[in-house]
Amino acid sequence: MTTNDPADLSIADLQRHIRQMYYEKDVVRGVDGTFMWLME
Repeated sequence: MTTNDPADLSIADLQRHIRQMYYEKDVVRGVDGTFMWLME
């Protein structure tokens, strides 16, 4: 993220943050595993 002020958070910043948090785990889990994880 480019700023500490939540008012300045862009959609791209939010998407980048979500990718940093979840991408590696989701890739390892796979599509089916990620779907099941979301359904829990």
